[in-house]
Amino acid sequence: MEKLYIKATQETPEINFDLNNASQLISGFSIPENPVGFYQPLQRWIENYCKDPLPKIIIDINLLYFNTASAKQLVKIFLILEKLTPRHEVLINWFYKTDELSVLSAGKRFSELIALKFDFIEIKDEVPS
Repeated sequence: MEKLYIKATQETPEINFDLNNASQLISGFSIPENPVGFYQPLQRWIENYCKDPLPKIIIDINLLYFNTASAKQLVKIFLILEKLTPRHEVLINWFYKTDELSVLSAGKRFSELIALKFDFIEIKDEVPS
């Protein structure tokens, strides 16, 4: 399966979905002008992946900020992935900064609504010594 790579901008996250990597990545800010259009290639990639999935897929989500429209697109992605369970393992690593509890809270809401395994991973801001 071909990889999907979309470079991050100030408004859109980096998307790096490549089955040669240990995990797939969504990272950065997600406030696209057209969220449906932006996330559509990723949704298509995941739909194609679901036709012949691996036993396990790990998705690292490290969004510093995302708007409501982006959250709706993430839910669509999670619902597609949810169809793989319980025969395939889908793990969402949800990263959040110590001081960004709204990102953690949003991830917890997703985990309560979607039947996927979420691991919440705190990113601590290290003070240089």
